[in-house]
Amino acid sequence: MYADFAFYSGTYKGIISEPEYDRLAVRAAAEINRMTFNRAKTATGDDLIAVQFAECAVVDELSN
Repeated sequence: MYADFAFYSGTYKGIISEPEYDRLAVRAAAEINRMTFNRAKTATGDDLIAVQFAECAVVDELSN
């Protein structure tokens, strides 16, 4: 996982519960890894922040 629940709820301002976030973030990270050919794993700085926001957005999509 790239972002924790504190990032999701505080920075991203997500609204799902922590257990739901934890369950979906694993799937979201796997999808991001697949789509980036695992390059997201080496992201740092601003790129890492972008990946964290992307993970949160995928979590929200998966929760619908």
